[in-house]
Amino acid sequence: MNEILNFLKFSPLFSGGTGPRNQPKSPLTFGALVTMADQPHGTSSSPIETAILKLTTLQVSLGETVQSMAQKFDELLLRLPSTSPSPSSQPIPSISPVPSHQHRMKLDIPRFDGTDPFGWVFKINQYFQYHATPEHDRLTIVSFYMDGRALAWFQWMATNGQLTSWPTFI
Repeated sequence: MNEILNFLKFSPLFSGGTGPRNQPKSPLTFGALVTMADQPHGTSSSPIETAILKLTTLQVSLGETVQSMAQKFDELLLRLPSTSPSPSSQPIPSISPVPSHQHRMKLDIPRFDGTDPFGWVFKINQYFQYHATPEHDRLTIVSFYMDGRALAWFQWMATNGQLTSWPTFI
């Protein structure tokens, strides 16, 4: 058991030393740990020593698995075709969910706190028309731009199923 405790004390596996890819450098293998665990010792192991041995065994096993997976990953990367475009490749046209007639001017959405509701409804409708905002998105968008009493009212209406569409809102 002393060999394991010395390993824990001085091994780069537990002292922060690492090799390539930040993998622990460990001269001790899983098989060596199992062999150490199977060797008879002069005294019986305490539950803590047994737990340390089991954890150390599992950690070394995990390190070996990670190292094996890293090697396999490197092999897969070598098999991948080059990502540089070939001269004969055609550019793929992108399909954008944003309409091509979308306006480029950034307009601020007016905030609403409950004062001047007719003016705010006019402004928000103008905003939605300018940006061709679909009706099904409008209620969600306006909820982000309400403050104070107006927000409390909106939350109550939405929670109680009173706001089902944009036309019912305005």
